Amino acid sequence: MALDDLLVRPMVSADVKRVRELHARVLPVQYPPAFFLQLLIMPNQLCLVAVQSTQPAIPIGFVSAALHTPAGEEVAGAESQSVPPPRLELLTLGVAPAYQQCGLATRLVTHIVQRVRESILPKLSVRAEGLLTCAHVSTNNTRAIAFYRRLGMVAIPGTIRGLYRTSSGPRDAYLVMGVL
Repeated sequence: MALDDLLVRPMVSADVKRVRELHARVLPVQYPPAFFLQLLIMPNQLCLVAVQSTQPAIPIGFVSAALHTPAGEEVAGAESQSVPPPRLELLTLGVAPAYQQCGLATRLVTHIVQRVRESILPKLSVRAEGLLTCAHVSTNNTRAIAFYRRLGMVAIPGTIRGLYRTSSGPRDAYLVMGVL
């Protein structure tokens, strides 16, 4: 599947129903309606969707994230080494089965990192060559672990027990991190 006719854009309210449906199809964790509303209204959260240019109202992929910044606007641009850098947490990432294994997930992650670096960090007076990025991934999701590794992220030692609540029971997770 070629990615030439695909567009990546911010999720809008008209997308929420279809994005929720796509989440339910491709992710084992069910998210409450409030999760999707927060992606629209919370200033530190963002969701991008991938659509075909011929069907711009039908999301075929998504990535959602939250930007965590140091407390207090006054320290955002400080030169102090004790101020932690901004961190982008990838909350969810999914691609419709027909579009998997063609680079769309990589494109979505690249777009959300680029959007944060170019549009959001400058407003916080933060300049960064790379953006510390993290995600949680189920310990049994070997495809996702390999995907994040290809992006340059590494699993932090240790397992987070029971992080995911699924219909088949709790699942453990790893925290993966990298500078993207």
